[in-house]
Amino acid sequence: MKNSKLSETITEGISWVLAFLFAYTALSKIYDWKATKTAFYNQAIPDWSKEVILYVIPGIEILISVFLLLPKLRKTGLFSSMLLMGIFTGYVALVWIGWTAKIPCSCGGVLESFSWGEHLLFNLVILMISIMGYWLSKNQKV
Repeated sequence: MKNSKLSETITEGISWVLAFLFAYTALSKIYDWKATKTAFYNQAIPDWSKEVILYVIPGIEILISVFLLLPKLRKTGLFSSMLLMGIFTGYVALVWIGWTAKIPCSCGGVLESFSWGEHLLFNLVILMISIMGYWLSKNQKV
């Protein structure tokens, strides 16, 4: 019984941390839209996808934040954060190893000041936290 309560408490804490992170980065992107747009248009992604991704990413981040804060949608939010962080981490790893030229970070907020190595480490930590949260949530009843 105690382990179950501890697991729920840790999962809720992880969810709040992740919700804050995703909301912060989404709102930072929206707040400085001009810089966000410039950064997105300099990404090493197909030109046809840049405009779509520019609008979709902040929306997805906000949606995940909401899911993480609602107990009935928390597992979905944790799974989604794990998936999105996996994609972001893979992309940062490709930039870090030199797959493409060094490009501006479109993360928003203080994360833009990270080097690509720091960004990769940060993303790996957040990815591991997301995985742990999802793993802990799998056996919890809502």
